[in-house]
Amino acid sequence: MKLLYFGEKTELTLNTGKFLISDGFQFFISEGKVPLQDILKKYIPDVIIVDSSIIIKSAYEIIREIKQDPLLKHCPVFLLTSEGELNDLDTHLDLGIDEVVLKPFDVRYLSNRIKLFYRMFIAKDNNPLTGLPGNRAISIKLQNLIINQDNTKFAVIYADLDNFKPYNDIYGFSKGDEIILYTAKLLEDTLKKYSSSPLDFLGHIGGDDFLVISIPENIENICNFIVKKFDEDAPSFYNEQDRKQGFILTKDREGNLKQFRFLSISLAVVTNLKRNFDSISDLSKVAAEVKKVAKSKEGSSWYVDKRNGDVQKEKEFLTNNNITERRNSTYNLKSKGSILLIDDQRTILEFLKSLLEFEGYEVDAELLATKGLLKSSYKKYDLIITDISMPEMDGLTFIKELRNRRYGSNVPVVVVSAYSKKELILEALKLGVVKYFRKPIDNKDFLEAIGNIIQVNRNF
Repeated sequence: MKLLYFGEKTELTLNTGKFLISDGFQFFISEGKVPLQDILKKYIPDVIIVDSSIIIKSAYEIIREIKQDPLLKHCPVFLLTSEGELNDLDTHLDLGIDEVVLKPFDVRYLSNRIKLFYRMFIAKDNNPLTGLPGNRAISIKLQNLIINQDNTKFAVIYADLDNFKPYNDIYGFSKGDEIILYTAKLLEDTLKKYSSSPLDFLGHIGGDDFLVISIPENIENICNFIVKKFDEDAPSFYNEQDRKQGFILTKDREGNLKQFRFLSISLAVVTNLKRNFDSISDLSKVAAEVKKVAKSKEGSSWYVDKRNGDVQKEKEFLTNNNITERRNSTYNLKSKGSILLIDDQRTILEFLKSLLEFEGYEVDAELLATKGLLKSSYKKYDLIITDISMPEMDGLTFIKELRNRRYGSNVPVVVVSAYSKKELILEALKLGVVKYFRKPIDNKDFLEAIGNIIQVNRNF
């Protein structure tokens, strides 16, 4: 990763550069004497660091130049500043500064922050292979469906390939990517062929998982065509020998040699014809149950959930289809981490909870910080997200108290608040807050930050 550092060539700067180079970065120092355009002829940075102590130009003047340049306007900019200069920062927040690091700082901390932020920056919501909308767009679409479900009837199809991993193991990732692209095009073409509803939507959850939204009356035609066409085309994905024998031979997840049938597609269909859904998590749980039924059949298949939410019928459905567990997570059945979420605004709390649960996190949500503090006393979380202004106990007091609790001393904390006063941000940073989001949040940035913070924390 290429770093461009605007600052004086002091011993501290040079030592910082040496460490960053040893940590895998390329490091280029500019004292501001060379025009930016001349630098860009030789060096296009991935991340730019601007030290507020630079002499020849104001740090904010440099940042303004960066953000006005077509090549660099989307490049992440880190500002290194001191506590005494925060008044200046407050008047320049509209410049597009992406991250602020207070001096003095531990160079290892700076290195980790750059790595974390860059991973978040390069991650795009649209799937890089198919170009289809990703999880942020999917979650917003589903949330809108749930909000309007009393007035709109919808059908959600969760599409998942069967025996995709064995195929990848034998034929390689390049061929696997071709299958993903084929599936995306099949879903897209079929949706266009059999529906023209304003509800129509196709998203790529990730890997071999897709999501289709349409209206219930179109589902039969859509699903029938997809499974028929996929089974017709599946043999062409294999070489002549495998086509003749009708299977491939490779090791399963336990390392045992096993025969695997040709690729097929399973479609789990969930509608609101007979039930309403409380949240994205609720809808995803139902879809996960229905998907197990669809995948239990040989070849490509589709299955529609026809239950009405009756508790007894739910139990009978689970028992009859050998579904022994109902997970408290989302469509991503394996939890990506446990999160404690605290916000006194119920609508925001429920939205963030649904957003996170759809991503595969286990979320405990509380309206009061006092109750959140109690939970953190006996349960260990991978991350805690809190607001600042709340009744009974504000967010900063909560964080102070949290650090004295058994499981709270090292847990990363993210703040989501409508306030952006420098005093609050500074106090939050001093208390170890790793990220400060201002409401309203950007869902994509928020989800990327949460995922990377949890991953980085697990690695250290």
